[in-house]
Amino acid sequence: MRTFAQFIDEAAPPSSLTGQKFYHGTYEQAAAEAIQHEGIKPPEITYKKASRLTPMRGKVYLTASLGEAMAYVMGGSIAGHGWKDTPKEDRSEGIPDSAYSMPARMFDIDKEPYGYMFVIAGSELKDVDPDEDSVGLAVYQLFNRHFHGPMGSHLEKALGQTVLSKDHAVAAYGPDGNDRTAAMMLASIAQRRMTSRQFRDVVFGEYDQFAAGGKRIMKHLPDWIKQKLIEWGANVAHGGVVMPSECWQIDRRRDIPLLGHGKTFFDVAKRIK
Repeated sequence: MRTFAQFIDEAAPPSSLTGQKFYHGTYEQAAAEAIQHEGIKPPEITYKKASRLTPMRGKVYLTASLGEAMAYVMGGSIAGHGWKDTPKEDRSEGIPDSAYSMPARMFDIDKEPYGYMFVIAGSELKDVDPDEDSVGLAVYQLFNRHFHGPMGSHLEKALGQTVLSKDHAVAAYGPDGNDRTAAMMLASIAQRRMTSRQFRDVVFGEYDQFAAGGKRIMKHLPDWIKQKLIEWGANVAHGGVVMPSECWQIDRRRDIPLLGHGKTFFDVAKRIK
């Protein structure tokens, strides 16, 4: 894929990306200190033991969703604890209602009492692809018309009233850059390029297949569709090291009401960079 810098040279950068913030979280102090000095580095991966959820080589994963990043910051099944009185409209997407009636299951909270949130400006990204999980999720949403989240809202508008069938070939045509063309081409490429089992499982909603199916079709997606998915809210897989502009620290031991999608995070966290 073209680097983001090349994209800027060839066309005006979309304001939704250059003005956007991305997030990366960890609850490990050693990792946080290394990131502050050296940036966020691609993980070392042993591909002999790779699974369907193994990240792509050389990629750093970032999310535009503060609520999603908080899961890594807090190191638990939900971001925060003692949320049973949280109104439904303030609950984070994808977390079952039952989670709000019990304490979060925090990992290593005695050894690692703090969580760390890193903020990255979209204008600083140089080489980006959509996260393979997001690609698989987009395919699932298109074939099920089960739209949620920012990306889902864009996909719903792009698809309109069209109902896609997993059993019939999707006819994809139209001008490059068009939202509907992007949605239809993504659906068509998924049908043709995923294995039959991958496609079946993605459409059925098997989460671990979102990544596997997304990886398989990534190389077949035109650059402009990849860029469109990122603009719509897909998480980002960045090639190479990323240097955050901000680092925030939060005490994981406190009973903090971090409301839906993390909208109160920066009110209760402490900026340390």
